[in-house]
Amino acid sequence: MKRFFLFLAIGFFLFQSCETEVDLTTDSEEMMVVYGLLNQNDTVHHLKITKTFLVEGDVTAAASDSVSLIQYGPDDLEVKLHGYRNGAIVSTFVYDTLTIFNKEPGDFYYPKQMIYKTEGTLDPTCTYKLEIKNKKSGIEASSETGLLDNLSIIKPRYAPGYPLDKISFLYNNALSKYNVEWNTVPNGYFYTVSMTLNYKETKIVDETDVTYKSISMSLGTFVANNPQSANNFTAEKMSTSIPAEAFFQFLKNNINEDLSVKRKCIDVDFLFSVGTPELFTYMQVSQPSSG
Repeated sequence: MKRFFLFLAIGFFLFQSCETEVDLTTDSEEMMVVYGLLNQNDTVHHLKITKTFLVEGDVTAAASDSVSLIQYGPDDLEVKLHGYRNGAIVSTFVYDTLTIFNKEPGDFYYPKQMIYKTEGTLDPTCTYKLEIKNKKSGIEASSETGLLDNLSIIKPRYAPGYPLDKISFLYNNALSKYNVEWNTVPNGYFYTVSMTLNYKETKIVDETDVTYKSISMSLGTFVANNPQSANNFTAEKMSTSIPAEAFFQFLKNNINEDLSVKRKCIDVDFLFSVGTPELFTYMQVSQPSSG
């Protein structure tokens, strides 16, 4: 089981310039804030586009109540995603507005919000450029990114026609560790790995009473030493290990003792989530501050 995510963000345009003196009496300048994910395994792609605002008084109250301060009108923006190959446009996706009604409570207005949606299949061999234009003010913003190729997983090995790798925590009749290994991909910066154990519980007094369950174990997030684009790419081998003691402690902590059932492992899924440097930066700055 594999999943690959790519982050496309032009919210970082907010940090293009800085001044040491701020005049609070002047009119505020328009700045777009854009959040979005491109996943080549999806055919529906969404963006969240808002704008910065400046008000007198309670900023929190303004953010929660004044939709017009934050949200563009449904006809204000022209949003396009161009696919490039060898410098030429080979595909274009046009975003349209979509209103959602299930926004969770928070600092900003809810539950109704407007987002942007387009449909289509993305080509991992293309570079994608997002272009946004405010048709009223003329303000434009753009950002460019590549997609992530399929991950090359070394261990556990899977090849059609060959037996699956046996996951074992024994070596020479002693507890050992199990290694997970993979190669980096172009544009891939960080790799988050987890393992899901799927098992079933059968009631001892009634073997027709079967419950299927799963538990997931995080194996960590790993950053490539030398992330590269598709040009002149050389794969870097990465790995992590699962010590036997840690695995069995994980089972003890997550599966309660129950003498009324017998348990049997069905299979194990390894999930790899791969992201670009932009997504990693966004995740780091979005974490709650400590101290």
